[in-house]
Amino acid sequence: MKWFTAAFKGPVGPSGDRGIQGPTGATGLTGVTGRAGAPGLTGLTGHTGVTGPTGATGLTGATGLTGATGPTGPEGPSGSTLWFDGFERTSLGSNWTSPAYGTAVIKNGILELAGSTSGYLTSTFPTKISNLGNFILEVDTYWITGIRNNAYGILYRDSGAAAEYRFGISVNGSFIISDGITPIEDWASTSLINKTGYNKLKIVAIENSFDFYINNIWIRSLTDSAYETGDIGLYVGNVQTVGFDNLKIWELQVTSLGKR
Repeated sequence: MKWFTAAFKGPVGPSGDRGIQGPTGATGLTGVTGRAGAPGLTGLTGHTGVTGPTGATGLTGATGLTGATGPTGPEGPSGSTLWFDGFERTSLGSNWTSPAYGTAVIKNGILELAGSTSGYLTSTFPTKISNLGNFILEVDTYWITGIRNNAYGILYRDSGAAAEYRFGISVNGSFIISDGITPIEDWASTSLINKTGYNKLKIVAIENSFDFYINNIWIRSLTDSAYETGDIGLYVGNVQTVGFDNLKIWELQVTSLGKR
């Protein structure tokens, strides 16, 4: 029989206590970061140089004035030719005859006819109208100065040497219609005449019949056959000055069915 010898271990002794771990050392402070330096100032941009002024443009020459358009003439009767003179100019030129006595001038758009010799007729005639028979005529008149009882007005069917008809007024309030110096209708008073200066005269002449108007109002009708045709004119008697304006003459084309 074998004998086994075994060594017996003694009991394990208790483990010794572990040493206490010392505290972790404090972390050192992080150093303060220095302030960033301020950016340097940007240098100032220099001023742009001033542009010199543009040279002045020379003045444009003035455009000449356009002549004024004359007024439209009134519509005449059917079958008529209209002649008109508004005297919107500075001289008569060749459109009117020069008086044998006195003067005829244009002032401020009016024909001024001035008689300077006692006992004489001062007259002027349009040169573009002649040998007129049948017509309607009207004209504005303005008495300016002189002897108030002298006649002024219209000559018609004139052939010279006092062979004409006359229709005249005076600013003392009378009118006269005559064959030359011989009255057909002698001086007659009427309230139609404006004694302060302005009056419109009108004649309608057809064949041997004549109608007369003062300030657009009929004043008289006459018949006479001494002159069938002739010139148209304006006149003043003796010493006085009268203005005439807006002369209108309608030359009528008349077919006679018999004289009345």
